[in-house]
Amino acid sequence: MSSYIVEKYVVELADSLSYVRSIDGFLVKLGTIVVSLEDDCRNISNCDPAVLLENILMHEKLSRYLSRFSCYLEDIVDAINSDPRHKVLRKYIGVLRGVLERIKCVESPGIQKTTPPALWVKEYREQMRPVKPVHKLSLYFRLKKNTESSLTMILLLSIILYVISLIIYLSK
Repeated sequence: MSSYIVEKYVVELADSLSYVRSIDGFLVKLGTIVVSLEDDCRNISNCDPAVLLENILMHEKLSRYLSRFSCYLEDIVDAINSDPRHKVLRKYIGVLRGVLERIKCVESPGIQKTTPPALWVKEYREQMRPVKPVHKLSLYFRLKKNTESSLTMILLLSIILYVISLIIYLSK
């Protein structure tokens, strides 16, 4: 039964770690698996989540994914101890440390060490950012005096012609 549980979580973790690029993402996924392991072990006698977690993490399918994170062992331990979201992993720091120390470190430039801000923080920052006012589109012509006076004369002439044409039309 325990080999079935191990294989199930190895496949799940391998799928997730194929696209996870941050220490925080790794710990969130690992925390989800630990909670599921603890739930599974409640129903099974002689089941230890720590042993299952170690068997899962030591599986050969995960070694290439975990090798990216083994370079950041101290950052991982610090994140588990300081971030309340990873509190469930604190019981398993020894297991995690032991496994990551045994896996050869392969430096990966794409791993983010910092935790991205929560969504509410991003939304708050967007609200606090000053919004530039939208200006009405307007067309400005810089007319010289000669052009301006010419346009004024043409406008007056057209109005006079319109009035004359109305008078002629109405008189008939």
